Formats: sequence, structure tokens, C-alpha cells
Amino acid sequence: MKKKPQNRDSILAKAEKFFNRENYPLAKREFEKANRIAVQDDITEKIKICVREIGQLKAKDLVKKARKYAKKSKLREALRCFEQAYGISGEDWIRERINQLKGDLSSSDSLKAARQAEASGEYEKAAGLYAGTQKGKDTRFKMAHCLVRAGRYDDAVSAFKDLTLSDYSAMYDYGFALAKVGKYHQCLNIWGSIESDDSAFLKQRASVRSLLASDLYDRFEHSEDFAGIYKEGISIVNSTGDGCIGDLVEYCKYAWIDQLWKEEQYETIRGLLLPFPTKMEADLLTLYAKTFFKLAEISGEHLSDLIMFWLTTVYHPEISWKFSARPEERDNVRRALIQKAEDLLKKYADVGDKSSKTALVCWNVEKKLVEDLQALVGDREDLSCLVCSPQFAVRFGKSRRIIQLIRDNRGFFTDLEHYLLTGGYYSSAGPSLFHLENRQYDKALAGLPVSGSYDTAESEFVGYCVERVQFACGLHCLEEGESLPGQYIETTVNLFNKTSKYEQELIDKAIDSHEPDKLRLYEDILNELHSMRPTKGIKDALSLVMSRRAIMMFNMRQMNSKVLNTTIRKALKLNPENEFASGLLGHVKVNVEIEKLNHALNRYKMGKACRIAAMSENEEVRDLFFEFMERNLEELDGHDMDSTGKAFFLRELYKWCADVDESHPILDKINNKSQVI
Repeated sequence: MKKKPQNRDSILAKAEKFFNRENYPLAKREFEKANRIAVQDDITEKIKICVREIGQLKAKDLVKKARKYAKKSKLREALRCFEQAYGISGEDWIRERINQLKGDLSSSDSLKAARQAEASGEYEKAAGLYAGTQKGKDTRFKMAHCLVRAGRYDDAVSAFKDLTLSDYSAMYDYGFALAKVGKYHQCLNIWGSIESDDSAFLKQRASVRSLLASDLYDRFEHSEDFAGIYKEGISIVNSTGDGCIGDLVEYCKYAWIDQLWKEEQYETIRGLLLPFPTKMEADLLTLYAKTFFKLAEISGEHLSDLIMFWLTTVYHPEISWKFSARPEERDNVRRALIQKAEDLLKKYADVGDKSSKTALVCWNVEKKLVEDLQALVGDREDLSCLVCSPQFAVRFGKSRRIIQLIRDNRGFFTDLEHYLLTGGYYSSAGPSLFHLENRQYDKALAGLPVSGSYDTAESEFVGYCVERVQFACGLHCLEEGESLPGQYIETTVNLFNKTSKYEQELIDKAIDSHEPDKLRLYEDILNELHSMRPTKGIKDALSLVMSRRAIMMFNMRQMNSKVLNTTIRKALKLNPENEFASGLLGHVKVNVEIEKLNHALNRYKMGKACRIAAMSENEEVRDLFFEFMERNLEELDGHDMDSTGKAFFLRELYKWCADVDESHPILDKINNKSQVI
């Protein structure tokens, strides 16, 4: 059956419908039908649009296919699709992608060729081919490896220079190339990261060390690059112990220090002088002292090291002999040098932080200690090396000999404490004494050596330090209102037995206290000390503290008269000459009698009241008694009592008053009252 012919308008309507829906192939077909019936310019233009859009759709489809091929690494198929798409659309980005794919294809071909060349031993050719490929990380390593195998060591070094080495193979190649171009130190640095026991490799590394040693000697002969020679040579010394260049490295180190000193690079010099050597020769000691003085002068830092070296240096016989041949002049120079350092420390202590003030305190202590050692040693050359600061003694292993020197010369010291204190600073407990000087109580306690951890030769000095530190820390606790740890009592007694000045210090602190809680703490401590060491000083102090605290408690209504009286009597028993307690006792006695009298009167125990008033030597008590009687006499008329009762009461009243004082005026008043009744 034949289709019914369509008219031109219906065809155009259908074409427009497809066109608006962007179905350009069907729209093109319908527009062409309409144009065959009657050509029209606008229809022709729409046909062109459809042709163009159909081309774009085809190009998009080709791009889609190309990308799928590229993902599957089918680069040639991808290139063909992109080229077809570009022929249709002519877009710039497609052209750039085409160029990129051509490069990838070329690189892929070069990479394949490079691998083949490497496999066949044509390393130089392989390196060139690798260089022509894309510069991926693996490719660059392969290129550098081939350059090494080809003997192009300079190029290999350049290739490796910017790469991050992550495997031993690359490290080995780079180090090998460096060694071949004479960069032995860099080679050893690279190879130092390789952990291998392979004998061939270890032999190669030893050979490079030998080459570096020879190179360093050659450079030493022809240049003054002391810094470079030292830096490279020290690596051999550190890895092998010497490597036959120990003396060379040592010489270059101090030659470099000489250059740095002229350039005022003192911090760099300090770095070269660390760590401290085990032994300190005179010239080296001078260098350390001067370096730390300069550093302290410039920055205010390293003050502890300055103290350690400066005091030791100025007393060193080999050094001080250079001051002057005359002893008097030598002493003057030494004093001037000591003053120079002290002025520097004072300058920083005046304006500096806490550490500067701490350093000055330590300086004052160590200066006195070194002066004492110098006086003790005198002209004995065999002992002159022992004249040094405690810090220096610990650092350089002289403490034990100094301890023995002090023990052997006990008679030199002015008293027992002078002897123990000097030995204490040079003992293993010495740091705690320095902390104590700076009132760093927690550090002082923490720094005390544990029993059994120190040499028996220093036991008496360590024991003194423990007693001294615990006493000071205990006293600090008391001043802060904290109770004293119980174990401190025994060490405190031991300390007092050695020197009474600390007992007096405690007594002074106790007497200067005026707060009830603090007085209670001191009273408790003095009581315990009195039970173990009942000296007159402790007795007197306990007596005073006890009586002062008691009256405070009484005034605060936290103690009654009876307890107060008992306490005051205890205080006077400890010290009968306690004037404060004696004065209190009279007042206390009056208060006690008044309390007793009031108690008796309030309960109308008149016989007891009469006895108290009669026996009292205090007018205040008697006056209180008669004031009570006066009130009773005056209030008699107000009582609902007949005349017989009143007469009886007046007779009793008269008797009570007469028992206390037969001449008191109240008796006449009672008589007059009786006559009226």
C-alpha cells in the first residue's frame, strides 16, 4: 500500500519538531525533503546547521572512543580517533591531545628501545634514549644508572643530584659516581645510609676512606681550607676511630677555631668544643674559659660553663705562671680576672632573669671553695691540679681525689661545718647544696643521692648535706605553714649536734613567729626536739612559744583560764626566767580566782566564795566579792521578805563579809540596815 503523499507544510512542521529536539539527523532528512519540493534560503541554512551539529556529535563520539582507548593504553587507536575528531571539529584542545599522544607514542618507543639497549649493554645509548622519554621518577633513575655504567660519572652525579634516593641500589650508584669524580666525602655520606655486610661493598667503602684521607692531606699541603678538611675528616675519625688522620683533623679543628676567633664566631667555636674532652690540658682550658667568657659577654648565656672554666683556669699553675714571675703580681692578675668575670655576672644578675641571679649565687659559693682549695694545696705541685670548681671536678673526674684531700687535711678548716660544707660541695650531694643556696627546695631534695649509691669515702659529707638540706627544707615548710615531715627530726638533731648555729636559726624563726597556726607548728617541733635534745636554747624557745601561743588562744576564746594556767606553769617549768610567762601567770591566777568566785557566787555557795576572797592576794578578786555583797544589800528592800527574814539575812551577810575583811566599810552599812529593820 502506497504512503499518502505529504504536503510541504507538514514536512516542515515535522522537521522543525526534530530540530527543536536537537535530533539533527532526522531534522536534516525532513528539511531536505521540503527543499526538494521548493528551495528556500532559510531551509537551506537550517540544513547547514544540522550538518554542522551532526559533525559535532560524530566528533564527540570519536573523542569518547579515543578516551576509552587511552585508558586501555591503546595509544595508536586513541590517536586515530582524536585525529578524526579534530578533522571534524578543529578544536585546539583536541590538537594538543593529539600532540601529547604522539609524544607518548614516541616516548614509549624510546623507552622500549632504551630497555633493549640497556639489556644488550649499550649503556650510553640507553641513557640517551631514557633521557628522550618522559622524565618520570623511575626513568630518571634508570638514566642515571646507565650513565654510571657507561662511565659518564659527571653526568650521573648531575642526574642523581635532584633525586630522592629511596633504595640501596640508587644510593650505591650515586656514591660510586661521586667517588669517581673525587667527591669522596659526599660518597661516604651517601653510602653511610646503606646497611650492608657485603664484604665487597665494605672493601670499596674502606678504599674511598683511604682516598679521602689522601685527598685531605693533599688539600692541607696546598690550601688553608681548615674548615672543609675538618668537616670531612671528622667523618672518617667518627666512623673508624682514627683512619690515620686523627692528628690532621685535630690540627685543622684548632686552626679553624683560630680563624673563627678572628671572625668572632664564638658560638661556632663552642660547637666545635663540645662535647667536653675527658682530659683538659692547660692551653685547652684557657680556650674554653675565653670562649665561654665571650659568649657570656655577648649574650648573657652559658654562665654556668663560664664559672666552671674561669675559676679553674685562673688558679691553674701552668696558666697563672704566665701572668707574672712575681707571686704578688700573679695574685693581682688573678684577682683582676676574677673580678672581671664577677662584674659580668653581676651585670646580668642586676637586669637579667632568675637564671642570671642563680649563676651569681653559684659563683660566690664556688669562688670561696676554690680559694680554700688553693690555700689548702699551697705550693704542692702534685696537688695543684685539684684546685678547681665543684662543677669542673665532677665533669672531669677529680671529685674523689678532692674529697680525699679534704679528709686528709681536716685540721686546715676553721671548724667542723667548714670542713663538712667544703666536702659536701665536692661530693655527689653537692648539686643539692647549690639548689639550696638558690632556695630551690624541691630540686635540693630531689638531688640528694640515695643511700648506698655513693662512695663510702664521701659518706660523712653526703650525710651532712642530707641533714643540711632536710633542715632547710623543713624550715621552709614551717614558714609556709606546713608541718615538718617526721623523718626530718632525727637529721635535724644530728645537724644541731654538729653545729649549734642551725639550732639558733630555728629558735629565731620560732620566736619571730606571731601567727597562732605557725606557733603551733613550731611548738610541736620544739617539743619533739626537746625530747631528743633538751638544750637550754630549745627549752627557753619552747617555753616562750608555748606561753605566747597559749595567751593568743585564750584571747581568741579557744582556751579557758584553767588550761591557760596549766600551760603557763609548764612554760615556767621549762624556763623559770621566762618573764613573759611570769607576767602572764599573775593575770592568769586572777582570772582563775575570778572564775571560781563567780562560779561560787552564782550558785550561792557563800562559804566557798568567802574562802576564795579571803585567800586571794588580789584586790580585784576581793572587790568583786564585796561588789556582789553591796548589790545584795541594796536589793534587800525589794525582796518579799518579812523583818525576821531580813534580819537573818543581814546577820549572814555581815558574817560573810567579816570573814573576808573585818574592817571593810560594808560592815557599817549592814549594821545601820539592821538597826532600821
